[in-house]
This record gives sequence, C-alpha cells and structure tokens, in this order.
Amino acid sequence: MTQVELAHLCNFEKSNMNRIESGNTSTNTFTLYKICTALEISLQEFFSFEL
Repeated sequence: MTQVELAHLCNFEKSNMNRIESGNTSTNTFTLYKICTALEISLQEFFSFEL
C-alpha cells in the first residue's frame, strides 16, 4: 500500500501521512486508530512487539 492510498483511506493529506511515517510529527490515539482501521489491524496488534 502506498502513502497516497493509506492517506486516502484515513482521510489525511499525503503530506500529513508522510510526516507521520517519517516521525516528523506526533500523533494522537485517534490518528493511530484511523491508521489501524485502514490497515485492518487493532491498536493492540499495532503496539504488540515480538522480542
């Protein structure tokens, strides 16, 4: 999935998605929720790390 496609699914501008992906902006829980919904994963899955 491209940044443009993900941004479209989240109702974000591509530039906003670029800043999120590159770590140049802070996000809130609702923004992460919208991204997870677009990626069809839960917030729990998003924050789950395998060590």
